[in-house]
Amino acid sequence: MAGKWTYVGLVTALVAFGYLFVMNPQQHTFQIMPGMEMQTSFALICFLFFITGFALAHFLFAFSEGVRSIRFWLHKKGVERHAEADELLDKGRGLAAGGKQRAARRFFRRASRKDPGRSRIQLELARTEIADEKYEAAQKKLSTLIESDPNNPEILTAQLDLYRRKNDFEGQVAALTRWLDLDPRHIPSLKSLRDLYYGHGHLGDAIRIQERILSGSLDRSERTTEASALLTLKVAHCRTMDNLLAQRELEKVIKRDAYAPAFAELARRYVQTGDATRADEVLQRGFGQTGQLGLLTKLERLKVERGQSEQLLKLYKKLSKKHPSVALLRARLLLQLSRGEEAIEVLNTCGEGVRRSAAAMALAGQAQFALGRFEKSAEAFNKGLSVRSLPTFVCKVCHEGQSQWTAVCPACKSEDSLEMDISTVAGRKS
Repeated sequence: MAGKWTYVGLVTALVAFGYLFVMNPQQHTFQIMPGMEMQTSFALICFLFFITGFALAHFLFAFSEGVRSIRFWLHKKGVERHAEADELLDKGRGLAAGGKQRAARRFFRRASRKDPGRSRIQLELARTEIADEKYEAAQKKLSTLIESDPNNPEILTAQLDLYRRKNDFEGQVAALTRWLDLDPRHIPSLKSLRDLYYGHGHLGDAIRIQERILSGSLDRSERTTEASALLTLKVAHCRTMDNLLAQRELEKVIKRDAYAPAFAELARRYVQTGDATRADEVLQRGFGQTGQLGLLTKLERLKVERGQSEQLLKLYKKLSKKHPSVALLRARLLLQLSRGEEAIEVLNTCGEGVRRSAAAMALAGQAQFALGRFEKSAEAFNKGLSVRSLPTFVCKVCHEGQSQWTAVCPACKSEDSLEMDISTVAGRKS
């Protein structure tokens, strides 16, 4: 319909110009340029201008249609190249997942030629180069990608993997910090940064990050675990300090939390500075707050070395009223002092649960043997499935037995995990 009206308008204009030309046949003089003139009809000049404008309009229309066609063709080709790049990318990722990094890289490079500006392809190329330990090439690609898209988690993850493989401490810290700038409460990143600081001996920074973890939204069990991890870090940090500073910091820890390794470390520090009385006090207070029998065994070694066995026996007798398991330590100490009859009496009068334990039976066997009552000794040993030494402490994490209590399990390095198990420990190797 629009085309018809165009032709109607054109015919009308021609008729109007024809009428104007017929009604004005006279000639007019027009100066084209200096020194050049011509005579023609005014109507003819207007007609020529009209024809020129009409031709120009058609030319512009044809030009715009041509540009539109070219753009459509380029868009179509771009979509086709994008689809081909996707196909090559999928093939390359499949090969990379199977460990065929070289073949995968060839597909990724072909995809890059099809769609050179696509960050996904450059990222996959960087990953294959990381896997092949071509760290410099991968670093260049990832740096370019980070500049163009600094908040892309996949790029940050790849960069962190690169720094880990290179064992680049500063790079890992920078990558994790950038991630935490995007999500300050991202617990996995916080834990990774904490472990990174801990592994490189930056215990103060590790404590700071652990406090951030605790301030996050955790359920009750997670908070308990992370609170214990914070105490572990604090005690480990104190082990790197000089005596006076360590004592002050450990006093702060035990004032707030009942944590057996902190009491043990503080007592050790007091022993190093020659304050045995304060060390004894700390170990007794630690046992009272934690119930950790290992603290009493440390106290026992200190007392015996100073010839204060009788004082310790009185303490054991007092404590065994509230903690029946302490009777085993009292009986063992009596055996070490060659007082077998008293040891047997202690074992016979202690609580039924302790008296029937394998550890108590083994102690009774040792006492009877020391007194020359070999038949009774054999009977007690058979009941108790004898052990090499008593008491034995078992790790709650790896379940390995140890003959002495330590703040850190020698087998799995877990902190504050050794506990005396008087009911089952006798059958384990120490």
